[in-house]
Amino acid sequence: MGTTSLYKYLDELHDDATRERERVISEIRGIESQKEALTIESGNMRNILSQLQADAAYEEDLRHFHRRYFRYSGLLENLATWDQVHFTRCGNLANRIAGLFDRTKDNHHLWTDKPAAACPHCGCQVLYFDTEIYRYLDWSAEKPFKLNLGE
Repeated sequence: MGTTSLYKYLDELHDDATRERERVISEIRGIESQKEALTIESGNMRNILSQLQADAAYEEDLRHFHRRYFRYSGLLENLATWDQVHFTRCGNLANRIAGLFDRTKDNHHLWTDKPAAACPHCGCQVLYFDTEIYRYLDWSAEKPFKLNLGE
């Protein structure tokens, strides 16, 4: 083998190595691109899974609510026909003091469609808004509440 043949062989070997290097680099870029696409898709799938889990939890809450309150749906439907609901408490001081010792003896709760003049249980004329319920509803106690059930 002559010197020219050796240089030619080395040049061909170099060219082959360069082509192989470019092929491997191209393949690596393709794999990196696929990895990036899979990472994005994986993130999307995690988001979808998270949303599905939240939806499943919400559905379970709805089923629990339905099981617990379905038998009272007639009461809710009736309340929804009222133009307004006033949530009040009796202000009888004797009941209030008794309620400190026995919760069942505490002041009475009143839900009426018109403002009450007196407590129907004890006749006490001191009534006040049941602020706990109004606070729960995020509603001002100065105005009656309108129950909207939707649909």
